[in-house]
Amino acid sequence: MKKYFTKWSMAIALGLGLSTNLAASWSSTTIDSGLNDPRDSISDSVGNVYEALYGGGTVRKVTPDGVASDIAFISNASGIALGTAGVIYVGDDSQITQLTPIGGGSYSSSIFVGSTTQGYANGTGSAASFNHPSRLAFSQTTGNLYVFDRNNSVIRKVTSGGVVSTIAGQAGSTGSADGDALTVALF
Repeated sequence: MKKYFTKWSMAIALGLGLSTNLAASWSSTTIDSGLNDPRDSISDSVGNVYEALYGGGTVRKVTPDGVASDIAFISNASGIALGTAGVIYVGDDSQITQLTPIGGGSYSSSIFVGSTTQGYANGTGSAASFNHPSRLAFSQTTGNLYVFDRNNSVIRKVTSGGVVSTIAGQAGSTGSADGDALTVALF
C-alpha cells in the first residue's frame, strides 16, 4: 500500500503542475500524463483509484502500479461513488451517469437519473433534476446513492430504482443552519 500511496501522491502533485524527478521514469501511460481539474475520487477493494476530472470531462482509473487510463467521457465530471458489483456513479452538471463494468476493463455508460438541463425536481429517472451533483456516496447497506446537489444546496437520496428525493436542505437557500433537515437546515 505504501507504493500505491506514494504514486497517488505523485499523481496529485503532477495534476497540480508541481515538478518532480520521479515523473521522468514513468511511461506515457502512467500518471505523468497529468490530471485535468480533479474534483472527486474513490478507490476499490484492490487499490484502483477512480478520479472524476471536471476539466477533461473524463473518469480516469489509476492502478496501484500507477497506470492511468480514461474509462469514460462525461462532460464536467465532478462527483463519483462506487456501488455494488463495480458499478461507478458519476455526477455532472445535471445528471448522474452509471458506469457498469462489461469486462476487459471496459464500461457501459447510461444515464441513471437526471434531466439534460439543470434544475431542481424530485422524481424518478429523467423526471428528476439536479444542479451540479458534486459529491456522491453509496450505501452498501441500503443500496441508496446520496448526492450533494451543490447549486441547489440540498442533499438528495437516490434509490436503486432511480427515485430521487430531498432528505436535507432547502432548494435555493444557502447558508449554515442546524435544525430540522427539511425545514431549517441550510448548506
